[in-house]
This record gives sequence, C-alpha cells and structure tokens, in this order.
Amino acid sequence: MNATSSKTPGQNRRLCEAREFGYLDARRPDSDPLVKAYGLWCWRMKLPLVRFERRSRWSRFGRLHVELMTTPEVLTPLMQARLEELGATVSPHDAHWDRVPLADLPALARLVFRELRRPPKRSRPCLTVMPKVAAA
Repeated sequence: MNATSSKTPGQNRRLCEAREFGYLDARRPDSDPLVKAYGLWCWRMKLPLVRFERRSRWSRFGRLHVELMTTPEVLTPLMQARLEELGATVSPHDAHWDRVPLADLPALARLVFRELRRPPKRSRPCLTVMPKVAAA
C-alpha cells in the first residue's frame, strides 16, 4: 500500500512538494498524517527530516524542526556550530528554531536542508589531471 493512498489531493500535492524540495510545510492543521508519511519516506531514503509548522493557529511565527533519527548520521560539532549561528537550538540528533516569521520559514528550511546535504570539504582538493595525448 502506498503512503499517499489515503490522502486528499491537497495532502498528496504537499507530500510531493516535500519530496521535491527536501522539507515539509506542515503549517496546516491537518498535517499529522503528512508528517508521518514524510518521516517514513525520509527514513527509507536515509534523509534528514526537515519540517516547519505554525506556533499556534493564528500565530505569525513558526517552528522549524530538523531530525536526524531518519539517518544513520549525527551532527558534527562543526555543523552544530553552523546551525547555532543560524539561531538553532542544537543536539547531535536534531535542531530546531522557534519564533521564525512565517514568510522566512521556507527559505530557512531550504538553507538548512542544503547545508545538511552538502558533502564534507576535504583537507586537500582532489585534482584530476588529464594525460597529454601524443601528437601523431
């Protein structure tokens, strides 16, 4: 059975957008089944679960949650410091932001997801030199 089979068309659209963008917009009141379905998908894909929601029904602010329980990884001290610079409360397995203006939530979620998925920098760049071809 598909994880999206019992969802409404609007919920299916939001779930597809979450898979495409890397974060779930859970600002609507009917988002609990979406969070479960998206969390299961993130767990299967070994991706961090990034979602945001309103603080309350009429609030102009929201919360952003990042959970790494869906991955075999933890936040390194360097990544924890980067997320703290962005205003997060951080632990090795998750991070969250509180009182973020609603208009800023998608951009912050995109930034955090990209930061988490960025490959680690190597101490030395890996250079590949093409061999010269002898002139005939």
